[in-house]
Amino acid sequence: MIIAARAMKELFAFHPPEALLIEMATGAGSLQAKTKRNMERLVAGRRTIETLMKKHRTELIKAGHPGVEMTEEEKLDELHDVLEKLILLKAGAHNSSQEEVEPLLEEAAMEMGVYEIVVAKDADQIAKHRKLGKEMMTGLV
Repeated sequence: MIIAARAMKELFAFHPPEALLIEMATGAGSLQAKTKRNMERLVAGRRTIETLMKKHRTELIKAGHPGVEMTEEEKLDELHDVLEKLILLKAGAHNSSQEEVEPLLEEAAMEMGVYEIVVAKDADQIAKHRKLGKEMMTGLV
């Protein structure tokens, strides 16, 4: 899922909305019924997302970011980071280091055929696939 999200970010400018992150954190299929259990799940999911956002901001501050105001791009990057952390949390790999996870992600990118886009970040490949996506969408409209 992490590789798919990274590819969608590069090719389609996909940025996960916070509502999607909360829904993923709840682990529920449909939360439209306003039951006590669903409300508890929503609150717990929201707390999980807030915790992951705080963790992201703490990491930014450690890296030298002032941590107060964030640009729109930094906020979008934060959502992607939270998505990845949430996926690792759901997979039981949240305590794994980046050094442990990255080789597995690279292998997945190779298997999915998006290594040049997601890992190597080959600008020519990204532009080529973005163009193909636009052509395909134009043909559908």
